[in-house]
Amino acid sequence: KIFEINMKKNDKKFPFLESNRIRIRQFTINDVNDVFEFKKNEQFVRYLNMNKAENDGDAINFVYSRLKEYYKNNYFMLAIEKINEKKVIGFIGLSKMDYSIDTCQIIYGISEEYWHQGIGTEAVNLYIRYLKDTKIKYIFAGHVEENIYSGKVMLKNGFIRYPIKDYIAEIK
Repeated sequence: KIFEINMKKNDKKFPFLESNRIRIRQFTINDVNDVFEFKKNEQFVRYLNMNKAENDGDAINFVYSRLKEYYKNNYFMLAIEKINEKKVIGFIGLSKMDYSIDTCQIIYGISEEYWHQGIGTEAVNLYIRYLKDTKIKYIFAGHVEENIYSGKVMLKNGFIRYPIKDYIAEIK
């Protein structure tokens, strides 16, 4: 419902969210090669609950899964595009497991090639601003202990750390 409320009535597309460097948008079939590039990287999937892409077919399945969700007005995972390169470098969205009409958990992943450039912080900031406009009451995020840089992204975006919950996220 949050997505339906905030989309144009006759346009079943997620609105672009944009800064000077990045654009958050729907995935398209044209993104398959870019998705394969970041999903085949062991470091990229290391901290995420997703499998490494072993071949083009895995990337195609990833993108088609997003397209099927969009068709049903479910915009849980969106592409992060580096504008000047016209290249998808990751994703941002909501966890389906921790989502309700007024509560959500942000999830994101950035290609290793773009780590330590402030892009994750920028993407989370853009997405939080969008979610605040949707009247979400509680936005939370988590990271595995080993991924301290993701924790820094969250703190830079105003998240408050709850040490008692630090044990919840584990690398499987």
